[in-house]
Amino acid sequence: MMIHLSVPLLLHQLEPLLSGERRKLTYTPIGSSYRLDFHRHRDGHVRVRANGIPVGRCSAEGLARAVLTAAQSFAGEHLETLPAGDPAAKDYTSALRRFRQAQHHPTT
Repeated sequence: MMIHLSVPLLLHQLEPLLSGERRKLTYTPIGSSYRLDFHRHRDGHVRVRANGIPVGRCSAEGLARAVLTAAQSFAGEHLETLPAGDPAAKDYTSALRRFRQAQHHPTT
């Protein structure tokens, strides 16, 4: 159940990083000690570390596409497992819609 809450949190927190409003983000999923650190460089690339270990570097656009694709895939496969009317499903779909819109209408 925590992933249904953690994915919308990630989508929400990534928006300012991807738009260029913020340069750094530390993300910890709900109920987890796992940590992702994102650092956006001036050239638009984002460096990602998991618990302090380098994972990789990609463009902000590539990161946005990868996260959006994974979040949409998860939603298609798993949101229906939540009870009817569950607020987590509504939050998830709302965060997904906002994230998708933000990527089609970037502020920078």
